[in-house]
Amino acid sequence: MTLSNKYQTKFIMKKIKFISYLAAAVLILTLMSCSAEDGVDGQEGPQGIQGPAGTDGQDGVDGQDGADGQDGNANVVASGWLPADWSFYDTPTKKIMRVVVNQFTQAELRNECLVMVYARQYGTSAVYSIPGPGRWSNVAYNLYFGSNAANADGILIEIKSTDGVVLTDYQYDVARGNYFRYVIIPSSQTNRLPDLSDYEQVKAYYNLVD
Repeated sequence: MTLSNKYQTKFIMKKIKFISYLAAAVLILTLMSCSAEDGVDGQEGPQGIQGPAGTDGQDGVDGQDGADGQDGNANVVASGWLPADWSFYDTPTKKIMRVVVNQFTQAELRNECLVMVYARQYGTSAVYSIPGPGRWSNVAYNLYFGSNAANADGILIEIKSTDGVVLTDYQYDVARGNYFRYVIIPSSQTNRLPDLSDYEQVKAYYNLVD
């Protein structure tokens, strides 16, 4: 091999080597510029062992309890069923029963309360509101307030004959099932009311128990 050929061969080898380096560099840059999204996802590996549970956080401070709301019917007063007792006034055609109320003064009953009285009578399961005739066509039941005199205060329930005929025991006697009960509603509680002439509505509205 001549000297000229020797130099040509070295030159060619260097050029080939340069081209190889250049190709490798281009390949590396191409691989680096490719994003992870370009390739196909590989299969997920098995889940690792769960780490230990963390320490519980500190409990929060309990909130302050609010005050209970006042029951809308808290001041309504209702009696149980009271047996007929005409000892306050008793004649053959007119009788009066006195009912003592300790929760209100006489002035409060007259001026600051709505007072309802209901009657249960012989031979029927119905409850009648007073004032009214009850179940009898010739009888009137009325409601009054007594005076401030001793033994005359409270609620007065009156039964009287409207035709002058003597009252019968079916119309007034407790042994015949004549009972009364009152419901007293202070004026502050009278904004919304049930039908007061309907005892069943009143009983449900005020949660009364017979």
